[in-house]
Amino acid sequence: MKKFAFLLIFSFLSLTTVYSQGWIYDLPQEKLENGSLTFYEIQDAFYDYWEPYNLDKGCYYIDGKKVKAPYYKLFKRWEWYWQSRINPETGEFPDVSALDEYYKNLQENKSPSGNWTAMGPYTSPGGYAGLGRLNCVTFVPGSTTEYYAGAASGGIWYTADDGSTWVNLNDTVPVLGVSDIIAINTAVGPDILYIATGDRDGGALWSLGGQQSNDNNSVGVLKSIDGGATWNTTGLSFTASQKVRVNRLLMDPNSAYQTMYAATTQGLYKTMDGGVSWTLMTTLAFIDMEFRPTTPSTIYASTEGSSTTSIYLSANYGNTWNFIASYSGKRTELAVSYNQPQWVYALVAASDGSLQGVYKSIDDGATYSLIYDGSTSKNLMGWACNGGDTGGQGGYDLCIAVDPNNANIVYTGGVNTWKSTDGGTTFNIVNHWTGCSTPNFAQNVHADKHYFAFQNGTSTLFECNDGGLYKTSDGGVNWAHLSSGMAISQIYRLGVGQINADEIITGLQAFMHQAK
Repeated sequence: MKKFAFLLIFSFLSLTTVYSQGWIYDLPQEKLENGSLTFYEIQDAFYDYWEPYNLDKGCYYIDGKKVKAPYYKLFKRWEWYWQSRINPETGEFPDVSALDEYYKNLQENKSPSGNWTAMGPYTSPGGYAGLGRLNCVTFVPGSTTEYYAGAASGGIWYTADDGSTWVNLNDTVPVLGVSDIIAINTAVGPDILYIATGDRDGGALWSLGGQQSNDNNSVGVLKSIDGGATWNTTGLSFTASQKVRVNRLLMDPNSAYQTMYAATTQGLYKTMDGGVSWTLMTTLAFIDMEFRPTTPSTIYASTEGSSTTSIYLSANYGNTWNFIASYSGKRTELAVSYNQPQWVYALVAASDGSLQGVYKSIDDGATYSLIYDGSTSKNLMGWACNGGDTGGQGGYDLCIAVDPNNANIVYTGGVNTWKSTDGGTTFNIVNHWTGCSTPNFAQNVHADKHYFAFQNGTSTLFECNDGGLYKTSDGGVNWAHLSSGMAISQIYRLGVGQINADEIITGLQAFMHQAK
């Protein structure tokens, strides 16, 4: 990690912002370029630069007016984070990352006699108090009670009783994040499973000094032929240090479950032999993909970006791709319905995270029309019950689904969940992060929606959000929380009572838990 010493100065800021700080130029330039700066050299340069300003709690005075020192607090956070992780004598940064040490110790020091007990949190009443983020849910074909869920930091989980109890399926392998799951019911014997490892939507490590955008990097696509009891790598494998994401998996049902697509940040890969070998089809980095219902030769795909997001179409099993449309925005998610196979909906998040618009194609993805304008209609990506606010988190929480039995019923997810019954012309809120009474009632369901899925061709909708897993069987009027029993919390900080060792407090991704 020494070669990244310059980035460690402000790993959560852009280079432009870093270079706007005058004290950067006081650093030894040769060391700055070759990455050999020490913690103390960076620290001294910062304080030497600000010493003439006589800072008082990060502020100084110009002509009697109090002015904040730019990014002073951010530097103090960086300083606090690293001062306990460096060589105290030399100020050198560690040569390896915490993740490297984790994998090393996992292999060298793992003991079958180790006695570890899960402490949780793994129960929640739902609503505002969630357990942790889920990225995906996949159903066992033909079943109403069996399904799998993938967590941002808790691996893959299985329930056989509609969420009453859960079993973790990857305790024996170092898989933390799961972004997508494919489940194949073999009719005889356990299910065959594929998982896209890593975390598609996470990005908090950048602001915490973790030197990467992803909370959990991908190690590729893993496969299990015994229902998740054991896992093996496939031909699509990465190392965590490559910092790759696998965003989406699609399995061609007409290929005897041998042909599969994996959308990654390196491009789109395809296998025709059940994951043994993979071919890079395009370097386009898709965030979402959908088959045309009943016609897997046609694939719709979309991208994300800082200011532009696009839609593409392949009509020949992913061999070639045609650019269809581009929008000013951050991200696009797609949805289709077996009820109207020629329709495609596109939910586009603007650059500020608000709703850019909802678009619709009625000609198999060849052209798209704006059917709901985010600049003049309700902001479906915001926080307010009435959609009257601005902004949002559309680059982080964005999903859309269309009822397989009625293509006019559309659900969109951002901070909250909205529903249209007229093909996207109008939307009403159906759940809210704190609950709504006006303009219409909406149940309190945890914020930040990441994935919608209808269960096996029915109109029962499942929702993955920052708090866990929910479902509605009555069109969004009532939502059942299904996550209790999962240990999926993203724990950022941990403290143990100094007087009472049984008292533990943890800071999680979205809230705080205390155990006694």
